[in-house]
Amino acid sequence: LIDSQQRIKPKPAHQEAYWLNPLFRVGYKRRLEEDDMYRVLPEDASQRLGEELQRFWNQEVEQAVKDLRPPSLARALIHCYWKPYSLIGMYIFIEVERVHMKLVWSKSKER
Repeated sequence: LIDSQQRIKPKPAHQEAYWLNPLFRVGYKRRLEEDDMYRVLPEDASQRLGEELQRFWNQEVEQAVKDLRPPSLARALIHCYWKPYSLIGMYIFIEVERVHMKLVWSKSKER
């Protein structure tokens, strides 16, 4: 656990994106081309994500017509992406609480 003399230091932003350094170097030397970009996972490809969002948008438009209201892009986005973002949100919540508990524990130990 955290020693009372130890401080939690946030990582500088440049350390969080270290994997982009090779791409930054190429971009500094010349204009980036499509072949310079990293390959994405198939489930993260814009074609698939766009088609998925289009399907939810079409459903939202149909429902809006039935409900006599304008369609809502926010509603379509929420319906489309709520599952993966809720999982990420739960993970972040747990991590924040874990750090918070360490800080509370270290402060109570100082007394």
